Amino acid sequence: MISYGDVELVYLDTHDGPFVCDLLWHQGQNLMTEPEVLTYDNAVPYITASMAGTSSKAFGIWHKEERVGLITLLDIHRVHRSAYLGMLAVVPGSGVKTGYGAVKALLSYAFNRQNLNRVSAHTWSDNPDMGVLYKRCGAKHEGTERQQAYKNGKYIDRLIYSVLKEEYGT
Repeated sequence: MISYGDVELVYLDTHDGPFVCDLLWHQGQNLMTEPEVLTYDNAVPYITASMAGTSSKAFGIWHKEERVGLITLLDIHRVHRSAYLGMLAVVPGSGVKTGYGAVKALLSYAFNRQNLNRVSAHTWSDNPDMGVLYKRCGAKHEGTERQQAYKNGKYIDRLIYSVLKEEYGT
């Protein structure tokens, strides 16, 4: 178990795939993947398969003894000592503090237990709160991929962030 404040991260396994999908659809998340958008029917096997890989770690977010979300560390590269913060989703109403605690706990895990040097993340321009959260957790905005995706009838940008071990202050 990994914790930050009153937020705890617990490893998820392949049997948690349905929970992950239910959480995402409860929030109305649109899972944009390359090159298709997942539907609920094909998302459970996709997410379950991605959780089974050795280069990924998925965690359930627990707050006040209730499972309220998930966060993932993907594409863990042992040679380059880097990874990607793949997904953060919390049940509505669980609070900004929960997302902050989850990202801080994941970064601590990445730098202290996985001995990584760099963790990157991205968000979409239609979700500016995630960029604010990443910055609060120590990440720096590295750049913008303009009009990188088409969502809800318009093009949106991908905003790219990263944090280095030396900047994190572990």
